[in-house]
Amino acid sequence: FLARQADEGRHALVEAPTGVGKTAAALYAMTQDALQAGAQLFYVTPKNTQQALVVETAQRWQDAGHEVRTVTLRSKAKMCLNDVLACHPDLCPFARDYETKLEQNDLPQRLWQEAEPGPDGVGVECVVTPERLQQVGSEVQACPFELGLDLTETADIVLGDYNYVFDPQVALKRYFGAEAEPRNLGAKPRLIVDEAHALYDRGCDYYSPALWQGTFDRARYAAARLDHRAGEQMLEIHEAVFQEIQSTAALVEVPQHEDGVILPEGRRFDKQRFASWREAMEELFVEYLVYKRMRQELSADDPMVEAAYQLFRFEHAVQLDGPEFTHLVVRGEPETAEDVRLFSGLVGQKALSPAATQRLRDARDRGVGSPFGLRIHCADPAAQLGQRLGEFHSAAGVSATLTPIHYYRRVLGFPSRRTDTLELTSPFPPENRRIFVDRRVGTTYKQRRASAPKLARIIRETAAWKPGNYLVAFPSYAYMRVVAGELEKLLPPTWPRDEVLLMQRQRMSISEREAFLARLDNPPTEWPRLVLIVQGGIFSEGVDYPGERCIGCFVVGPALPQVGLFQELKKAYFEEQDGDGFAYAYLFPGMTKVIQTAGRVIRTESDTGFIALMDWRFGNEKYQSSFPRWWYREQPAELIVRDLASAVADFWSTLGHRVRDETH
Repeated sequence: FLARQADEGRHALVEAPTGVGKTAAALYAMTQDALQAGAQLFYVTPKNTQQALVVETAQRWQDAGHEVRTVTLRSKAKMCLNDVLACHPDLCPFARDYETKLEQNDLPQRLWQEAEPGPDGVGVECVVTPERLQQVGSEVQACPFELGLDLTETADIVLGDYNYVFDPQVALKRYFGAEAEPRNLGAKPRLIVDEAHALYDRGCDYYSPALWQGTFDRARYAAARLDHRAGEQMLEIHEAVFQEIQSTAALVEVPQHEDGVILPEGRRFDKQRFASWREAMEELFVEYLVYKRMRQELSADDPMVEAAYQLFRFEHAVQLDGPEFTHLVVRGEPETAEDVRLFSGLVGQKALSPAATQRLRDARDRGVGSPFGLRIHCADPAAQLGQRLGEFHSAAGVSATLTPIHYYRRVLGFPSRRTDTLELTSPFPPENRRIFVDRRVGTTYKQRRASAPKLARIIRETAAWKPGNYLVAFPSYAYMRVVAGELEKLLPPTWPRDEVLLMQRQRMSISEREAFLARLDNPPTEWPRLVLIVQGGIFSEGVDYPGERCIGCFVVGPALPQVGLFQELKKAYFEEQDGDGFAYAYLFPGMTKVIQTAGRVIRTESDTGFIALMDWRFGNEKYQSSFPRWWYREQPAELIVRDLASAVADFWSTLGHRVRDETH
């Protein structure tokens, strides 16, 4: 299917269950077409962790003697070898004389020729990772990020984050947009968008920037004490933007409990004004960075750098028109103790002249710590995403969660005239899995606290039939903690709490995540282990739980987005444009998280397990319309059970597993 689509220059959206090999299949078909056409393939993902399988596949091709040159890109911040991220020859030794270093060391071409010699005596390294780029960059004192970008020009596959294709500020300008320079005339690149369901939210973020008054507050303090001519000119810009935020906020009243307020009808942010500020800031910004580097005063949290980047991104979005863009005044964070200390410390600096000190005091009197900002909210990035898709000969979006597929084709910008779709069913034995709907609990926000005891009892009774690892996925951390407390009350004395309840925490480090998953490699044999996670989080998407790592999953409620100003703007927009605002803003995004979480259970043909959907809404036809077709035989209603624990016990018995009744 994908080979034909690519050959004909058409786009594709493919939904296929997890574990069926869709990544390798898509990569093979699209790579083959790109190589035959002398073009490049861009493979983009929402998370770096999802790139491992692509690298592994490319490595296998290399081991088999196929020279498919693949380079993986990482962000500047992660690749930077300098003490401070400052990309300018005067500021970074790795950027200084970069072209000369490439010529002297035969780079980047040398990177393709440094593998161990093969049977023909020639060494060819076809897979270049970020770690390899950093190693070579350190050896020759050349920027590894730029080295990776240069390597893309001779690569067959360019692997990286969505940002490198779709972010208007970060996308590779040598390939996309007005400055693009095709490697071969007429050979437009190919594209694979992995986990394509995630692109909609990312696209909204790209075109929903904000300017925060606190940021420009701190920036003008810093500019006022800058002993350089650029300081006074940058201060004027910071002051102008600060006043723009303040005067715009004065037009509306933002209640304390509201996220923001839409600008009065007919008012929009001034395109020309913001364009002039950006143009002036761009000229001063590099000069400022050079000055700070010479004085060895560059820092990662420089408020003037933060203000400049906010302005650049905001100005780009200001220039866009359409009903999908809403201009608002939003409420941010109030002045913090850190802001107070900053101001007090600056005023006490002997280096400040009396005039500069007075300017700071005047600025403070005019609204230091004012908790407002300006924001552009994008409800629908389809036009912008579609424009970028148009730069590819063929683009394929693949995911296990593209139901309903018409919704994703619409919001991802895939043109209907040029896009074909394919929905695959699970090839794994249907008797190895069962999906149940338990309607006995309600998990809407108002029902959660009251339903927690009953929910905990059902989960405990159901998991007690068979020892092993069970995922329990919640719509929020708060509800997870409430139910965890109820589960603790129900644990028998012989079940050790720390072994039975394993709970995801917010902001876990990489090592903590790895340790969390490692505990699942040794499932308990005397009791169940309940692994409490959050839908849409790091453990419910893009993570494999093959074999005994997970034998069951309780999906607690459809994780609908929280009701708020910005979701309601999406609802109103899609109601006007497509006639179903609730489905587009709440239902489809929430059910995507449900299906992604459910996909953690069956990953191979030998895996066995069940999925239990816990909420009365899963019995509603509107919600069931988002169920993948392979979940049921005839109709979704056949998944509904009256007694989940008994149904699961029967399932295990049918498979020949020994079950035990520890619930009575």
